[in-house]
Amino acid sequence: MVKQVFCLSAFWLVCSVSASESLFGVKPRVDVTASLAANVAQNVAPSNVTLLRLGMTLQEAFTCCPDLNREGSPGPDGREYGQDCGEKYLLRFLTVVVAKGRVIEIDFHGGFPNPSGEIVRETVEWLFDIFGLPDSAFDRQNARDGSFGLIWKGKVPAVTCLFRSAGPSFYADLALVHPNNDKIFTPRGARELPRTTQTILARLNVWTREVAHLASKPAAFPEVSASPVLLVGGLASRPEKYEVLIGEGFAGSGFVMRYKNALFGICSVHQFDGKVPRTLEALEGDPVQLDRTKAFRQKDIQVLPIKATGPNLEFLNYNPDFALRVGDNMLILGPAGGLEPGKLTGRGLKGTTYESTDGPRLLEVRSARLFAAEGGSGCPIIQKASGNVVGVLTTADDGEKARLIGFQTLCLPK
Repeated sequence: MVKQVFCLSAFWLVCSVSASESLFGVKPRVDVTASLAANVAQNVAPSNVTLLRLGMTLQEAFTCCPDLNREGSPGPDGREYGQDCGEKYLLRFLTVVVAKGRVIEIDFHGGFPNPSGEIVRETVEWLFDIFGLPDSAFDRQNARDGSFGLIWKGKVPAVTCLFRSAGPSFYADLALVHPNNDKIFTPRGARELPRTTQTILARLNVWTREVAHLASKPAAFPEVSASPVLLVGGLASRPEKYEVLIGEGFAGSGFVMRYKNALFGICSVHQFDGKVPRTLEALEGDPVQLDRTKAFRQKDIQVLPIKATGPNLEFLNYNPDFALRVGDNMLILGPAGGLEPGKLTGRGLKGTTYESTDGPRLLEVRSARLFAAEGGSGCPIIQKASGNVVGVLTTADDGEKARLIGFQTLCLPK
């Protein structure tokens, strides 16, 4: 089933300012640049957003964050100016609320299906470094979801941070407001934790593992040399001849791809509710056996080495170095076996071009004709000029008469 999925691989806020500079109007307790220098290269939030502070003018906010939407939109507490920092960043969406010409609220939010427990812990440790020990920490769990919250309300700005797990998805919200703002939530109905760093972090470790079911660390891309199905030669199937596979349990779709002379099965994460499939099924012939122990995930895409296959397995080509431009001719291999032509739109692009070195990003193809996309999550998206796979279908504007197709670019390690 095709789903509209908003996802990020992780959440954490990292700055590149020194301890002597203003950070959200607060002087950090430690030099956060030194403590998190190793994380700067991992596509974290833009450093300029950390220069925002409550009470600054709208023009000052634009100076700190030139990419803020200049028109804004009306909100319940004032005019809201948003910025999409881009999917390459772990903390993606920023909203600045302005009333009477002054910033009264700064919000960040993001969601992602599979962060690591270490990233969540480092987020909390970083917040401790900036704001000190929270006035309140709590966790909550029920049959469907769970949450973990932190509240700082005794100083300006007041801060709330809430992590929430709902099924395979994970969400995070960080808000900076004035202490008398009614958006400072309370831990009503939740279990309050003792106010010690050791206790909070220890409980967070348990919560991320047992409630949110987060992996201890991201899986590394499997070594191609260790993949059992290797090809000395062989030609990839032409896109118009390739048969898209069916996800295990009839959950969405998938395909087989050659990368560095090894074969891999590709599908999305959300179509299996965050689980790793054992097989991809063909309409005829034996199922494709996948190695679940070496699954590699890139946001909403999972890549699995093939364990065994028949002699006539079809596959598509992939090259990690590719570039896309608005208007490029694209091919969508639909779940019903059709080859749907389309063109790349500008959605998700910064400018008119995209390069695979920019990292995974959600882009869009406008199909030349309406087609049935139901069950299409996991289908390949192909650049017509090269004939290579460049992404995986994850969303559609309509299950039966789809025109706009969202796909995540596939950016595997070289």
